[in-house]
Amino acid sequence: MLTRKSALILSLVLVLVAFAGLVTPSANAQTSFQIFSTGQTETTISLEWTSYNNSVPFGNSMNNYTIYMSTYGTNGPWNEIYVAPPSQLQLAVYSLSPSTDYWFYVVANYGNIFGTGSATSITYEASTTPNPLLSVVATTQTSVSLKWTDYNSYTPLVPFVSYTLQMSTNGGPYTMVSTINNPGDTSYTVTGLTPGTTYSFQIIVSYGQGNNIEMATSSPVNAETIEPISASISVSASAITVGQSAQFTASVNGGTPPYTYQWYINGNPVSGATSNTYTFNPSSSGTYNVYVAVTDSTGTTKDSNPLSITVYSAISVSISAPVTVITTGQSIQINASASGGNGQFTYQWYVNGNPVSGATSPTFVFKPSSNGTYSIYVTVTDSTGKTSASSPITINVNSPSIISPSNKYFVYVLIGIVAIVIIIAVVAAVMITKRKQKIKSSKPPTQN
Repeated sequence: MLTRKSALILSLVLVLVAFAGLVTPSANAQTSFQIFSTGQTETTISLEWTSYNNSVPFGNSMNNYTIYMSTYGTNGPWNEIYVAPPSQLQLAVYSLSPSTDYWFYVVANYGNIFGTGSATSITYEASTTPNPLLSVVATTQTSVSLKWTDYNSYTPLVPFVSYTLQMSTNGGPYTMVSTINNPGDTSYTVTGLTPGTTYSFQIIVSYGQGNNIEMATSSPVNAETIEPISASISVSASAITVGQSAQFTASVNGGTPPYTYQWYINGNPVSGATSNTYTFNPSSSGTYNVYVAVTDSTGTTKDSNPLSITVYSAISVSISAPVTVITTGQSIQINASASGGNGQFTYQWYVNGNPVSGATSPTFVFKPSSNGTYSIYVTVTDSTGKTSASSPITINVNSPSIISPSNKYFVYVLIGIVAIVIIIAVVAAVMITKRKQKIKSSKPPTQN
């Protein structure tokens, strides 16, 4: 039979056993408490989780929170990255990679003298941001305007520190241009640059606090400042003749398009000549100086080099012939007289509209082989390529007559022969007459 003291001890043990059964933690208890991200940068993720302190089973106390991370998905493998005391419900994870997916969960650990238990949160996925994106907005001769996009969301755990803009000139080392302390200022214009020079820029964003300051750098962007505006002109010919035209063409470098143009002749603006080409049609001879003034969209104007063009007077040509009527077999010389142009002429003679082969001098000997009416003219071309034609003249060619000058010797011979024949006939007649008379006088008288 138990003594009173033994019974009391036994009762106390039974009570303690029963109480221990109530307060002993269950291992790996599942719960709906959560972990989530409050902000991300290129290399950090700010985490926060709900408190489990009020969910610890009766008779237990919170020990800590253990945070796990995976880069392979919800199935792990998982790495323990941090153990937080019960009072800490936030964590900044540093030294991550930009534009990368990460998975997290947190385990709440609790216990008492009889054992330990835990609760696991729901798995949470978060991604780091890409590096800042820098771009060129505009360039001038001496400035480059930049803007950038910062994809970060900052938190008290990982606050914004600054932007640092750096510049490289013609491939040289980067130097600091400016430090910007306001996260809302995401544009900057770099001034005082050299025209026609290539620059490279990059933006560095800094964030964190204390000994945990991290940075991310954008990809560099290149920009070339605009060269000073310059203009030059060319012309299709440096010498022309009145009636011809010359084409002037402008070439522009530098400045800021679009451009406007104004052409000048001898210092005077040409009305309506406001394109990059100009067709010059002079009405009188002389020497002309031509240039163009080019203005870019900033209002900067630059004059081109001047060009001189010589304009010769119009070509005048006429022809003359000693006679306009000849006979077949005769020849005449037709002469051309030309003036104007540049004085260095080439000729081409035409008969009845057809060019005469080899007839390329200022004179033309015309010797027709058959009768008819012939129209003759000449064209004259100067060294500028300008051609002018004379008025035609008409030459009538007749068949030769008997008394024509070309038959005078035949006529003379014929007359001589006729005269000789007549003389012979007269002499013969006289001789016959005299013979008859002599015969008659020598007969004896007739006897009756």
